[in-house]
Amino acid sequence: MKRETTVATCVGLNHLTAPVEEREKLAFSPQELPAVLASIGGRIAGAVILSTCNRTELYATGSGDPAEGRRLIELLIKEKGADVDASRFYFLRHDEAVRHLFRVAAGIES
Repeated sequence: MKRETTVATCVGLNHLTAPVEEREKLAFSPQELPAVLASIGGRIAGAVILSTCNRTELYATGSGDPAEGRRLIELLIKEKGADVDASRFYFLRHDEAVRHLFRVAAGIES
C-alpha cells in the first residue's frame, strides 16, 4: 500500500517578482477573503491567503507536485479575476514553504 505524503505549498508574488500594478490586481481585501476561501476550500485542503501591499500568497497542503503549483496559481488568478502574468509567481514546497512563511511572519521577508 502506497502512502501519500502531504506537504505545505505556497504560491505567490511579491515586491521582488511583480510590479506594484500587478500586485494590486491580485490583492484581496479583508472583506473578500471569507468568500474566496469558502470558494476554494472545496477544491484544495488547508487554504490560507496572505495579502498585503507587498505580496499575495496562497498556502495550502497538497502533494507538492509542480503541476499542483500551476493549478494553485491559476486558481488564485481566476478567483480574483485578475490579468496577471503567471510567470511572476513563485512556487515553494516542503520546508521551503514553511521557512518562507516564518520569514514573512517575522518581518525578514518584507
